Formats: sequence, structure tokens, C-alpha cells
Amino acid sequence: MIIITDNITQIKYIKGVDKLYQVTDISFADMTIRAVETTTAALVPQNEVFGLDDLREFKIRLVNNGGMADIVDFCKFIKSV
Repeated sequence: MIIITDNITQIKYIKGVDKLYQVTDISFADMTIRAVETTTAALVPQNEVFGLDDLREFKIRLVNNGGMADIVDFCKFIKSV
């Protein structure tokens, strides 16, 4: 299990189903994370990449190259996948 408060400065990327997103904003006041799709070919350190399931307590906004998607309720999102 990952303890987010210990690793918050390491959250630089979020791994989606088949995409990698770079974190641009984290708010503890709203418990939100905003991240944009990245096409970087550079190697990303594994300790900076978090899966969606590691960030359950946050509302996550993912900005894809083709538009924006909101994940408001993580439990509903997981059930639909």
C-alpha cells in the first residue's frame, strides 16, 4: 500500500489504462489532481509514476490530447471498467 502523504512530492505522473499523464496541479484543499497527457519518450523514474488505484482519495482531472475527461467518483469509475 502506498501512503500518499509520505510520497506526495513524488507524484509526477499518473498511469492511465494506456496513457501516461504528467501531473500539473495537486490540491489538498479540494483533494484534486490535474494531469495532462504526455508523449515524452524520456525514461520516467518508476517511483514518480502512480496508478489511478493508488490515488483513490483524490478527484482526478485528466486532460487528453483530444480533450478533457473528469473522474469524479473513483468507485463508479472502477466498476465501469
